[in-house]
Amino acid sequence: MIVLRIGDRWVSASVLRGPRPEALRDPQRLLESLRKAVGRSIVQVFDAGCVVSVRQIHAAAAAAYLAFRAGTNISRKFELELLLRLAADTQIGRVL
Repeated sequence: MIVLRIGDRWVSASVLRGPRPEALRDPQRLLESLRKAVGRSIVQVFDAGCVVSVRQIHAAAAAAYLAFRAGTNISRKFELELLLRLAADTQIGRVL
């Protein structure tokens, strides 16, 4: 896991390849348990099949942060903007 500071935000990212199938059967439960573990932090879980490295996630986070600073963000929420940047897409419906 790599932790990076981007402006006033901290981004911690890790990529888990080949997770246990039982962990993915109930995604809502997985998210709830992760959110309890990290407190006030924002948690994103997504298919990492297109992710080459953790640095790609950090680059997407930096792009999302800079988009908010410049007022060019597509989404109102940082976590959705991060997914948009990571997927290199502008349509929230396709990203989700």
